[in-house]
Amino acid sequence: MQLSGGAAFFGFAGAASANRTTSDPVSGAPVPDDPGQYTYATMGEGSNPTATLYGNFKCPYTKDFVLNNLEDVIREFVEPGRLDIRYRALAYEPPGESSHGSSYYYISSSDPRISECAMGAWNAEPNEYWAFFRDMFENRVSGDVTYDDMRARMRQSDLEERDTAISRAKDGRYEDPVYQTRYAAGDHGVEFTPTFELNGETTPPHHDTQDILNWIENRLPGAGTSSAPVGESGSATVGQGGDDWSRVGLSGSYDSPTAIATSLSYNGNHPTHVRLRNVGSDRFDAALEEWDYKDGWHTQETFGYAVLESGTHSLDGVSAEAGRVTTDHTFRSLEFGANFSATPVVFSQPQSYRGSHAVVTRHRNVSTSGMSVRLQEQESYGAHTTESVGYLAVEEGRGTLGGAAFEAGRTPESVTHGWHRISFDGSYSNPRFVADVQTYKGWNTSAVRYRNLSSSGVEVRIEEERSDDDEVTHRGESVGYLVFDGA
Repeated sequence: MQLSGGAAFFGFAGAASANRTTSDPVSGAPVPDDPGQYTYATMGEGSNPTATLYGNFKCPYTKDFVLNNLEDVIREFVEPGRLDIRYRALAYEPPGESSHGSSYYYISSSDPRISECAMGAWNAEPNEYWAFFRDMFENRVSGDVTYDDMRARMRQSDLEERDTAISRAKDGRYEDPVYQTRYAAGDHGVEFTPTFELNGETTPPHHDTQDILNWIENRLPGAGTSSAPVGESGSATVGQGGDDWSRVGLSGSYDSPTAIATSLSYNGNHPTHVRLRNVGSDRFDAALEEWDYKDGWHTQETFGYAVLESGTHSLDGVSAEAGRVTTDHTFRSLEFGANFSATPVVFSQPQSYRGSHAVVTRHRNVSTSGMSVRLQEQESYGAHTTESVGYLAVEEGRGTLGGAAFEAGRTPESVTHGWHRISFDGSYSNPRFVADVQTYKGWNTSAVRYRNLSSSGVEVRIEEERSDDDEVTHRGESVGYLVFDGA
């Protein structure tokens, strides 16, 4: 959606504010008691669950939502004190793929200026902001929008502190908050505007009003908590030949699941791993992915998987957390929301398929408060586009997930390219096994393979690939694991 050129056009059809009435829910949206503590424009009491609206002031689809759907959302949830809404104007393309291709700005080069001036309006005159916000969509700006154009727009909306707002925008006070919105949008997989985000989930909100009302209702505290599953485990056997993907169905239905399937059996000795895509409420797609220097054909292998609803959980006393971040081949730091008393066992895996080159994840700096994660292609390549990466952190111990007993543990930093025996604390019938490297002692691209899985233990090794050289010796790493009872 690229809007082009010419002089800025406002088309006020008279003074936009002249026809505004207090009955308009958008213009009269409530503002928190202390609006100065909110970087981004926020409507509501300031103490409720907060949804984020990602939009763009030039976007006709954002206009459609603001003028046709938002007022019902405000009446249903904001005015009764059930929901706060934060607006973040998307001025730059979020990392990864989007509906706008590869341009740097979201729609036009004046997007940052428009967004920064709007933040100035919120900062300088918060009680009048939402009326100005509605006016901006009632008569959308277009073309190359200048500071003088934005001052004129604020004057038409009766903003008395417009000079203060423009001055602060010119001083660069809002450059970083506007720019950081692209990364926040990327973290939630935002590819277009408008996108509505609540509790880590997103939806396009500008179509059927009842659909968005139902969507919000189902994600507010207390909605469906009595019967919603926390997670489950399983195993699958797949092969690789061309573009082979297998659909793995889940027994539960989840709002925002993370799927982890990071280790693979050892029926074929060509270096390979599991790749996922289309991770959804009741299924995900999986395929074996040999490294690109190989021929792309691999015999059938088995992998165990764990699926967990996003958020923090107690799995029969074992603390766990699942979620998603967006990253590429550079390390991305993330903070845990759970209060782990000891360093948890961690797992991560791409949930998307934005880049077609084979890829795995690696961790470092795992602690009670967080970790860093990156994507890693074969050594002869290097860079990889951004992917949505799911992560799972589980404290060591024994618990249950979806009715299945499990244990989580880690090895010393002694797992190399040779086979290493892990003995389980418990005994597991028809076990399902998931493992991932915890450390970053060896930087070479690698993944975990396993063999001889039994009720009492398993053998694991770290498998490097040979795209750059034939050396596959790997330094000792700690491997974390989950084993589930599959009976």
